[in-house]
Amino acid sequence: MKKSLLLIPALISLSAICTFSQSIVAAWLFDGNVNPTSTTPISVTNNGVTFVADRKGAPNKAAYFNGRSNIDVNTIAPFNSTGPYSISLWAKPETNANTSSYFIFTKANPSRDFAVTYSADDQFGTQFAPSANSYNVLTEPNASVAGSWYHIVAVYDGTTQKIYNNNILTASRTTTSQPLWTGTEVQIGSLTSALNYKGALDDLSYFTKALSQAEVTYLYNGTITSLSSDEEITFKNGIYPNPTEGLITLQKSSKWFVNDIFGNSIASGEGTSIDLSTVNAGVFYIKTNSGTFKVIKK
Repeated sequence: MKKSLLLIPALISLSAICTFSQSIVAAWLFDGNVNPTSTTPISVTNNGVTFVADRKGAPNKAAYFNGRSNIDVNTIAPFNSTGPYSISLWAKPETNANTSSYFIFTKANPSRDFAVTYSADDQFGTQFAPSANSYNVLTEPNASVAGSWYHIVAVYDGTTQKIYNNNILTASRTTTSQPLWTGTEVQIGSLTSALNYKGALDDLSYFTKALSQAEVTYLYNGTITSLSSDEEITFKNGIYPNPTEGLITLQKSSKWFVNDIFGNSIASGEGTSIDLSTVNAGVFYIKTNSGTFKVIKK
């Protein structure tokens, strides 16, 4: 069974977790195929993409792009949102030997409405075109290490572009311009069948909203398993936020038991909330009907 990716539930607590309802367009889990999980049918064409182990070592659970392969997304209407958007993905890039960027996920031709990139200096970035031959480009300041997995989230909220790398906001810029939203091609692994990405890719999802830091954290810690027709996403990890300042929410009501790293009982109860606000900072294990979860208390 797929290591899940994380897509939406209608869950927002006072501790600032996420509501992705009505904002998720599609998620590519790459569970041995290139078909997306989506609420409306989306047709795709696989042009040479193969499958490799994902970040957890599960075989054939991530897509591999060889620098010539890509995926054509033939159904583009769901990506014509003309407003805020976010792109979340896991990438394991190979060193970029080109003089220009690889393109990981794009909507373009004639305008570049959105793009996630990997530069010749091994930096992740995002961009869009507010006018013909003009690009709002945001690139991380630091290079990534080729051959390592990174969780990348690109966010555009209408006035600001942001990049998160492994749950850390690494770059941000304000803008008074907007994408033209005239692109007619959506591709994974290339820009209009050129500047092809080389490396592994997993758990790619597109949202028609600007994700918050709390939502980015939830995506970083979790993994999506399914997206139903009413846009409810099933998460593999049922506890959030993690790390926590004190209050923890369970996705499902359950009996729960909290132990420290030495196995000592800290608390127990039943329901959907656990309050660790009076507990000293540290690592704890919460056992529920769904399994045992490692939680960090700040």
